[in-house]
Amino acid sequence: MDESLVIIIIQLFQYNFFKGHFIDFILGGLSYPDDSVKSAVVYILVQICSKSQQNSLNKLLVQKMCNNISSNLATAKSQELTVNLLGE
Repeated sequence: MDESLVIIIIQLFQYNFFKGHFIDFILGGLSYPDDSVKSAVVYILVQICSKSQQNSLNKLLVQKMCNNISSNLATAKSQELTVNLLGE
């Protein structure tokens, strides 16, 4: 994924643009059948979470992310998706 695109997404997120709705939209990508799409979505989520301040994420959104990530980890078919889901 293009690093500059990820940086722009993270900056928009940090300035409170579309915070809750954007995460819900991104989490919808985890239900897409293609593992490469899921892997890209997880990469974006990891970047957002690692660059966000500790208390800036809503607890409900964090719970949704954890539920989606754990269910995708149980059904991941590609190594790339598994690695991204584990945060390595």
